[in-house]
Amino acid sequence: MITAAGRREFGTIIAYSMSRLTRRPREWEDLIDLAEQIGTRYAYKVSPSYDLTTADGQGVARTVAAWDAAEAKRISERVKEAVDQRKEDGSYHGAAAPFGFSLKESVPVIDDREAEMIREAATRLLDANDSLYQIVRDWNGAGRFTRGGNRWRHSVLRTALTNPALIGETRPIIPTEGKVAPSRGVKGWDAILDEPTFFALRDKLEPDSSRRTNPLGVKSSKYAMAGGLTVCGRCGKALTAVKRDGQPAKLVCRAMQNGDHENHPKRPDGTSEGRVSVDHGTLEAHVFDRFIARLNDNDYWNEHKRDIDPMAADKIAEAERRREGELAKIRRAEDQAFDGLIDTDRLRELIDRTRQAIRGIEDEIAELRGTPSARDTIEAAQGGAEAILAGWPAMSPSDRRTLLKFLVDRVVIGDWPDGIPSNATNADLRREAMAKRAEIVWRKA
Repeated sequence: MITAAGRREFGTIIAYSMSRLTRRPREWEDLIDLAEQIGTRYAYKVSPSYDLTTADGQGVARTVAAWDAAEAKRISERVKEAVDQRKEDGSYHGAAAPFGFSLKESVPVIDDREAEMIREAATRLLDANDSLYQIVRDWNGAGRFTRGGNRWRHSVLRTALTNPALIGETRPIIPTEGKVAPSRGVKGWDAILDEPTFFALRDKLEPDSSRRTNPLGVKSSKYAMAGGLTVCGRCGKALTAVKRDGQPAKLVCRAMQNGDHENHPKRPDGTSEGRVSVDHGTLEAHVFDRFIARLNDNDYWNEHKRDIDPMAADKIAEAERRREGELAKIRRAEDQAFDGLIDTDRLRELIDRTRQAIRGIEDEIAELRGTPSARDTIEAAQGGAEAILAGWPAMSPSDRRTLLKFLVDRVVIGDWPDGIPSNATNADLRREAMAKRAEIVWRKA
């Protein structure tokens, strides 16, 4: 507006009051310059108008602007004080409710629809090793959009899944005596996720440059044998799904992802040569056939789906008490840092060590309790091989991988076997080569 007035596009600026035009003294200097240099006039509905070409008019404008700026500062201080108080009390201090909640008397309460989406995403990411890409694509395709009716994006979903509000927590960071307190969680409302699930999600989705949403290959959700299930026989690291236009999908030991290894053959210049690669479709068919044969081994199958440990409930309760004890250590350490008793490096060391112990306890709990996907897999497979054969074509890649992982620990791919041409087109020869180079490591019952 000031630029347009300077071009003489209009001669008068009208506002409700002087303070609604601006409360910044610095901007009043620009308005005074317009009046003196261009002749711009100012008119208000509820404030008197002053001639800004005179000393008295300019003095009144500058005085009113100073008081307006002071009032704006006072409002800001009151708002900040109220927000800080809500932070310290553990009350919610945001404007809109975080995804998964609605606000009731300024307190987040669980929204059933959104909470179900949060739990579904957590299960798919942690249990089925799906990617954000696959979840976003599925939700957008099914019309399951954000609260505002917009299509999901990776960054939006990542933010929703890593919000501490999901565990009923607010994290204040309050400056005191020139130092900044570490984040201290205060429970304020019902949680959608338990703490182990939330922290596992946060670790998996941590958005720094050295990590990926799915570190085992961004296309793992599209191929059943990817996602860490298939590994290189030379270096033992996960094979990555690669799909080029017009060519079948392959699983490849990629140098950019897995790095170098002494077991990889080298060229004269020291770079890797002949890294392990396998056709995904042929491998999946081979592993599935062996998987069905394994299911038909009734003794093995019945032993593998044995009843849960009768003492599991007591063991889980004891493990959860130990986990709570470790979490209490973190809270005590944060309090000590807040009071200046330990520095931030020591705090970080204590938290890292304690979180490592917590992850070990959570692994115990998961093994005792069984993951949601594992339980669903057992239920789906109760009909045995016939039921799985009937349902396999309709399963998504992540569901297929989850089912295979119920019996398969990993599939190790070795080099192409001697005596069989690598360019063989005969289907029987290629199946024979796959049987020789694919070692299936079965899970122990």
